[in-house]
Amino acid sequence: MDPLANRMGFIPPAPGFLTHLREVTRAYGILVIFDEVISLRVGYTGAQGRYGGDPDLTAMGKIIGGGFPVGATGGKGEVMAVFDPGTKGPRILSGGTFSANPVTMTAGLAAIQAMDRATFARLEDMGARVRQRLNEVFKKSGQPGQATGDGSLFRLMTIGRQLRNYRDSVEPGADARSSRLFMALLDAGIMVNDNGVPEHAHERSGTGPDRDRPGALPRSVDQRIAPSSPVGESGGAAAGRGWDIHGSGAGA
Repeated sequence: MDPLANRMGFIPPAPGFLTHLREVTRAYGILVIFDEVISLRVGYTGAQGRYGGDPDLTAMGKIIGGGFPVGATGGKGEVMAVFDPGTKGPRILSGGTFSANPVTMTAGLAAIQAMDRATFARLEDMGARVRQRLNEVFKKSGQPGQATGDGSLFRLMTIGRQLRNYRDSVEPGADARSSRLFMALLDAGIMVNDNGVPEHAHERSGTGPDRDRPGALPRSVDQRIAPSSPVGESGGAAAGRGWDIHGSGAGA
């Protein structure tokens, strides 16, 4: 399971949910596997350190590779023992053409050494500021939308109501609104995934000539979201519940 579900906006789990999940799975002898390929970067100890859950296995990637393609699995000793060639119990052969690639391992080690607690604190501060500024933009525009997430992770959701679960993250017209907004941002030179996750949103240093690069996203959203217009006016019904977007490619 994903402890910080990105498809519903990186909404943190309800307090006690992961602890309860762990109690139930232990009672029935079920392994808990966390997908932290994305969520590991939410903090120095990942999502499991932030929200609990005590998984038996964890899938990791992205941030641990220093920019190179990477994937890894970690877990408790008694579970990972099946991968040990010297184990006397059941064994699983694990390997592949690109396993333990020395370039990726070197880059990953350098990244892990650089990502100390102070770095994560700076990233978290940057993420909080970006979400705050984006939410101010959405509020000013009167359009249904919000920036959700935790730590340095955030996502643009073109839904106005508070998100608590997967059902809340689906709404008629939201996909059309998202497409128009993301095309307008692309016109501005800002790459956003079709699921609302900005690409290359943060830098480690937060200093130098690009120190306000995260601020470019709120500014561009502000420049491209028009104030609310009643359905039937410019961009109303087509944009989805009164949305209007500025940008040459927005209506494409």
